[in-house]
Amino acid sequence: MLNPDALIAAWVAKLRNIPQLVTALGGDSAAIQGYFDQFPDQSNIRAALLQQPPGSILVVFMGTDKARVGTAFQFRHKFSFQVRAPEVVAGGVSYGALWSLFVNGVPITDNPGNLSLLHYPIHGACMPMDFQLPQAQRSSILTDVNGGTLDLFEIQASLVETGDNTG
Repeated sequence: MLNPDALIAAWVAKLRNIPQLVTALGGDSAAIQGYFDQFPDQSNIRAALLQQPPGSILVVFMGTDKARVGTAFQFRHKFSFQVRAPEVVAGGVSYGALWSLFVNGVPITDNPGNLSLLHYPIHGACMPMDFQLPQAQRSSILTDVNGGTLDLFEIQASLVETGDNTG
């Protein structure tokens, strides 16, 4: 089984390698970050989401289960991408546009086939995310007792291991 932290790092690298996505988020590739659980400094995902700046994506490992591949079972690693759109004053872009760039954006390095992220291998020991299609949905976090909320957009995607952990 692969280390999920290595998969978070692979996701961040691939997302940062899509120029249109980085531009849509405001032009700074550092706006795409991985969330690595570390007690006590980074062990509260809700706090991390509340502190997430506009125009950013936070890649979060959500867990591992199994997926059937032919007659065998492989590890399936599930990820949540918490997307916060840029503010309109900074040339804001819609969540729909960011979702489209997540699926259709083309990483520019080591991509001789010019594949979109949907078909591009995120990690050498995992199948591309088109093996199990990603999902997207709105997400809200209650921020105060008066009903205030922070609206985010959540993309969920999985990576299924190929069984070759040398990638």
